[in-house]
Amino acid sequence: MKTCLIFGLNCLDFDVVLNVEAFYKHLGFKVFFSNKLYEADLLVVVRASTPIDLSPYHFQLIHVFDYEGGEIDAFVSSTDYQKTYICTSSETHRQRIIHKTGFPANQIFKAFPPVETKIWMEKNKKISYDLVHIGHFKLNEDTIRTKLVEIIQTLNVDVWGERWEHIAPKKYYHGKLGLFNVSKIYAKSKYALGLMLPHQRNETYSGRFWHAPLNGCYILSEPGLYTKEIPGIIETDHSLSDVSLKISKNTDREALKKEAEQYWKIQSNITLSCLQPSFVLINKKENMIKKLILYYKISRVNMLKKIYQRFSVFKIANSIKSKKCG
Repeated sequence: MKTCLIFGLNCLDFDVVLNVEAFYKHLGFKVFFSNKLYEADLLVVVRASTPIDLSPYHFQLIHVFDYEGGEIDAFVSSTDYQKTYICTSSETHRQRIIHKTGFPANQIFKAFPPVETKIWMEKNKKISYDLVHIGHFKLNEDTIRTKLVEIIQTLNVDVWGERWEHIAPKKYYHGKLGLFNVSKIYAKSKYALGLMLPHQRNETYSGRFWHAPLNGCYILSEPGLYTKEIPGIIETDHSLSDVSLKISKNTDREALKKEAEQYWKIQSNITLSCLQPSFVLINKKENMIKKLILYYKISRVNMLKKIYQRFSVFKIANSIKSKKCG
């Protein structure tokens, strides 16, 4: 048996973790996740922006998913290039990593982290919300965030997330939302407002881009790297007039679900095809006893975290967040 550790330095996006976990389980790995390093055959890094000393460990293969939009050059420079393979959501990131770190161009691919569509898809329900926003209030100040706040305060947008208490109208603010309830809200919503951090625009994509359309909910987003490609994304300048016009249109929610499901299955297969050749580096004959003991020990803790996510709207320990870190 082969073990796989999903690792995020200080932070893990739990929706990404569940998608990546399912991806590697399908490939036959015993998968566990942590924001601490442990022995495993395969190390999968989903969050790292600073150098990390990997020398005490015996990873046979390292996969990196660069999707958050920040720079990972320093971390990449601290890895063993001979056994590291990277999937990045941006060709700009790919080229920068190659040129700034000397990373081999044939081991870094423009590809998304996998999406396990069946985890997130709910049956469409009767529309309860015309327009929603699910996400924490962004602390950075910029023009698009200002416009988003104006829309939320003017168009009776139903809002879930942290730090909206004194910003969103009390009648329409519903507090924090547990990860496994996000799909249920999208499944009875017509449109959702998106907002990316400034450093992410034209560098990556949003988790909303796959999550909402898989439940028949269209996303209104500022133009970006994938807004013309991913099903269900409608570009907007976030002005009141433009958003009001676009949410008045009729939608085919079932058709969107099918299109989004097919799109993300294709993208996950592309990611697999990029990484597939790297698995030859894993030696199946290696003594696995210690690694399996670690796997069973930590996977029990991870199971409790999953249960907590399903039945609680509050944060859990070890910096695992319900939707997005920060």
